[in-house]
Amino acid sequence: MLSHRLLMARTIPLFVLFAILSAWGCNCGDGPVRDDPITIKFLYPTGGEIDQGRIRVRVEDLNKVERVEFYIGKKKIGTKTAGEKTTFVTTQQFDLNAQPDAFTIRVVAFDINGEKAEKKLPVRKIQDVPKIRFLKPTKLLPSHSKIFVGKKFTIQAEASHLKGIKEIVVNLFPKPDQKELLKQCSTE
Repeated sequence: MLSHRLLMARTIPLFVLFAILSAWGCNCGDGPVRDDPITIKFLYPTGGEIDQGRIRVRVEDLNKVERVEFYIGKKKIGTKTAGEKTTFVTTQQFDLNAQPDAFTIRVVAFDINGEKAEKKLPVRKIQDVPKIRFLKPTKLLPSHSKIFVGKKFTIQAEASHLKGIKEIVVNLFPKPDQKELLKQCSTE
C-alpha cells in the first residue's frame, strides 16, 4: 500500500505538467505557430479607384520575403523577386486600357519558408473626363447679359486632359433653360 502511494505521488506531477502544457496550447506535433504573418499593404491604388496601369505594394515578413505575384482577376500579370528582404516595396505595370471598367487586383506574397499571404483589392477605372475653365469672362452674372446683346464679346477657355485636347466647343444659349442655340464657337 505504501509503494502504491509513492507511485501515485510521482505520477501526479507529470499529469499536472501535461495538463498545464495542454492548457497553454503546446502544439509540439503541429510545427511552430506563426506570430509574425506576412503583411501586404497596397500603396497604389489605395482605394477602390484606379487611373494608372500600375500596382505598388509593401510586403513585410520577419522570415524574409522571397517573391510577390500580381494578378488581375485570375490572370497572373507579373512576379517580382524580393531577394530575401524583410520589407519589400515593388511596382508592377500593366495595360489599364485592356482591363474592364471594374476588376480585382490580387497580390500573393511568399516568404523563404514557403508560407504565403494574399490580399485582394476590387477597383474601378476613374472615368477620364477633360477639365475646362473659363478665363474670360471671369464670372457670368445676370448683369453680363446686357453686354452680350448685339455686341461682340470674347470668351477665353482652357482645357486639360491626359490624352490632350483636340477641340473646345462653346455653345451659347439665350437663357439656361432654353434649347435654342444662339452661337457655337470652336477652337478647330
